[in-house]
Amino acid sequence: MTINLISLTNPTSPAAEAYRRLRINLLAAGRETPLRTVLVVAAGADPDKTTTVANLAVAFANVGKRVILADCDLRNPAQHTVFGLGNTAGVTTAVNAPLPPKGGGLNSPQDWGAGGALQATEVPGLRVLTAGPQAGVPADLLASPAMTALIARLRDEADIVFFDAPPVLIATDAAELPHQARRSAAGEGTAGEGGRAGHRGGVGECGELTMKGLILSGGKGSRLYPITYTSAKQLVPVANKPVLFRVIEAIRDAGIHDIGIVVGMDDNARQIREAVGDGSRWGVSVTYIPQEAPLGLAHAVKISESFLGDDRFVMFLGDNVIQGGISDLIRRFETSDWDSQVVLTAVEEPQHYGVAELADDGSIRQLVEKPKQPRSNLALVGIYMFSKPIFQAVNSIAPSWRNELEITDAIQWLVDQGYRVQPYVHRGWWIDTGKPIDMLAANDRVLDEIEHHVLGAVDAQSHVNGKVTVERTAQIVNSVIRGPAIIGENTRIVNSYVGPFTAIYHDCVIENSEIEHCIVLENSRIVDLPVRIADSLIGRNVTITHSPIKPKAHKLVLGDNSQVGIL
Repeated sequence: MTINLISLTNPTSPAAEAYRRLRINLLAAGRETPLRTVLVVAAGADPDKTTTVANLAVAFANVGKRVILADCDLRNPAQHTVFGLGNTAGVTTAVNAPLPPKGGGLNSPQDWGAGGALQATEVPGLRVLTAGPQAGVPADLLASPAMTALIARLRDEADIVFFDAPPVLIATDAAELPHQARRSAAGEGTAGEGGRAGHRGGVGECGELTMKGLILSGGKGSRLYPITYTSAKQLVPVANKPVLFRVIEAIRDAGIHDIGIVVGMDDNARQIREAVGDGSRWGVSVTYIPQEAPLGLAHAVKISESFLGDDRFVMFLGDNVIQGGISDLIRRFETSDWDSQVVLTAVEEPQHYGVAELADDGSIRQLVEKPKQPRSNLALVGIYMFSKPIFQAVNSIAPSWRNELEITDAIQWLVDQGYRVQPYVHRGWWIDTGKPIDMLAANDRVLDEIEHHVLGAVDAQSHVNGKVTVERTAQIVNSVIRGPAIIGENTRIVNSYVGPFTAIYHDCVIENSEIEHCIVLENSRIVDLPVRIADSLIGRNVTITHSPIKPKAHKLVLGDNSQVGIL
């Protein structure tokens, strides 16, 4: 018998879409992983959460799993209403009283009164543990050793346990339940009880991803000289946020919280360590992996093996920006049996990239690094997903003519050895921010897509039009700002015009001047200019001003590899 409970009032609502995505991902992961406990949580008190977790439990019961659904949202117990069950003995009963012996089972008649604690439903294989009578402080109940024992017992009684978890806005309650679930699972083997010894990675306890992230942040950034003479290229901001920070956020938003960052052994590495720290500001853990020289992307993978271990991972170049993030890509890879997934996109000049040639069935036939005569226009984007065989690949290939271990050669090795390498053709925009023109292009794209807000001071004589962000402590005085644009903290715009696609970082001054389609880094001053500045990338601590000294002349102090256009 197949029973579907989905009863959300709007089938196109975010909750309905969340249910559909969770169902697909969890069912696929459950076939290949020791998935035993899943927490379903919402940001606040949302009645659709209750329906969503009930439907997920039904979906697993319908494929033959023994399922328990436990209502741990103790401040607002409602799970029993979905199935029409009485809120009798339940979670609070189990936590406040000794657990019955394992022999009888939680749902035997002698356990906690007639009917027991686990109540049957009309869905074969699905039982429900309601919240139970309210007693005590929910956070204290969830944090107790008895809760750990209860979770472990529920896992003994079923193939998979779904928890209707407290909202994240109830910080103490929401934090305790996953902590106790992890404690109850302590001591399990790699495959877990009832799991498969051949587990390839994927969704682990409590529905969390066991994948890791690897960000490559070495290199000199020579194409961005002179900006990168004194700063790591990954720390140059796009829409007032360093590109590296955007990469970390993309990986975190995909559900990955263990990240390795490959850095060089120069001052750029020090700057990256100081800027990123331990990753706690993003809720991630960061490990730094020093690379003695830029010996290729595959070499970066090779030296990261001790950090990555047996886990699947995503590798992301630290100076790349991609539309839409990588969450969907990660889910595709996690719920598959692929050994690798590579992201491709159509480019105008493929000879400058690693290029993929696809077979008629859409699989990868050949990969070539910077071919003189490309056989397709599909370039490798700087985002790759791998499983353990990649380490055999990087240890089997030889350095290229550039004396580097090329990632294209490693992926080609996987293809040649019969491993499953899945291409994904990205249809949105992707930008490698390696050159000033690329930085400006990325800035354009991001400024047009981010959410904007005006938090700083804008006086009555000023006009702010379109998609504009004015950060706290910024001041706009008798000026015009046309978006998309962003003005950073402690920056003053006085008697000036800031045109579209301009990002001005923190602690800058723009006075009696006009600027458009530019990136201005921190602590810079542009004052009293008679002509508009456009299409420019201006570094840190720069002063540009008009001099009244005669005779009139262009007086310049320029660093190596600077470029100046004079009208």
